[in-house]
Amino acid sequence: MKNRGKQLQEKASWKQQAAGWFFILFMCGIGFFSFLFSLSDIIIGNGVVALDAQDTAKLKKVLFGGDPWLIYCINDETVNQRLPQILEESGRSLWRSLGLSVGLLRCWDETSSGRSVAQRFKLSLKPPLSFVVANGNKPRLLQLTGISKVEDLERRIKPALKLETCLHSFATFSTDTVLSCALLLLRLLRLLLLLLLQQLLLLQLLLRLGVGVWLWA
Repeated sequence: MKNRGKQLQEKASWKQQAAGWFFILFMCGIGFFSFLFSLSDIIIGNGVVALDAQDTAKLKKVLFGGDPWLIYCINDETVNQRLPQILEESGRSLWRSLGLSVGLLRCWDETSSGRSVAQRFKLSLKPPLSFVVANGNKPRLLQLTGISKVEDLERRIKPALKLETCLHSFATFSTDTVLSCALLLLRLLRLLLLLLLQQLLLLQLLLRLGVGVWLWA
């Protein structure tokens, strides 16, 4: 009886130790991923991308590809000036929270079409100028003046990310916008499938750990 009781105590002790190690590994994993995010911010920088007005393929993808972009326009006078502080501080967080990229563009330089981006969309012909494009919609002007918090910037950006124009294009048969919307929906579907796959892999890992702990006990 004493030996049986001792064996039961040892099994219970092993289970407690295994559970403790699992918890420690789980917390270490969270800390490790947090460290990686912080390290990526240091290595990559503020997340603001310099766009070339002469790169036609990239420019078309940015303006008409459907992905959300915040474009901050520069010219010869402002190219060496410091960016608004809110852009420097929010570039990476906007990508993580809204999937929105921030780009610098010479909006008044002539492109391969013979017109500048500002002329193409009938925007202001001098700085300051910034706008948001998403879902194949036309650029929506964005005033950065008076914004000091990332949360306020996100609230001002979100209306430009809606799919209203996208849905309307299916009724009006706007071919370019319909194609942009279709590409956007495919990207969203791919993202959902990737998230589902990650959840399944995580569940499989947890099940294997649970079975291993049970067999070890």
